[in-house]
Amino acid sequence: VQGLLSLGSPQLPDPVPGDLRDILPEVERLITPVCAHHRVRCKVTPPADDLPLPVADAQGLRISILNLSLNAIEAAGPNGIIKLSVDLDGRRLRVLVSDNGPGIDPDVADRLGDPFVTGKREGIGLGLTIAREVVRRLNGTLTTSRRDDETLMILSWPLPADLHSSVLAAKLQEAQT
Repeated sequence: VQGLLSLGSPQLPDPVPGDLRDILPEVERLITPVCAHHRVRCKVTPPADDLPLPVADAQGLRISILNLSLNAIEAAGPNGIIKLSVDLDGRRLRVLVSDNGPGIDPDVADRLGDPFVTGKREGIGLGLTIAREVVRRLNGTLTTSRRDDETLMILSWPLPADLHSSVLAAKLQEAQT
């Protein structure tokens, strides 16, 4: 029983730094055959070249983005579309995963991300729990919304202060030229 209960509090490996520029193509490579199998189109928008993308937990983010992507593929269904992108929202780095499926089951929406809560027929309800824990370790959040017939999952965390300053300096310099 204790082992089963411990599943609800995932023990993540120690964070290892990496670069989000490497993670997104790896996830795309992993989900491409899954998309083909489910007849789902995948659109990955690479990050802007000038966006600094070092991350404190590369493996955790890889797993999180993969989990969100696999959920999106399943939700989109045949002939559906999923999208993956990265952007900078003020002082926060964001990874966005969306699908054009029917949306999140209202019966589980408020508890989404809690251990063992799932709106799927199959699944154990730990993928979002892990994603939420990974981004929490980065002082970030996992949020969900519905817009324009798409379900959007957003991993968001603050840029380190030194990176934020360098991004602002680069944008100011670009604006002056």
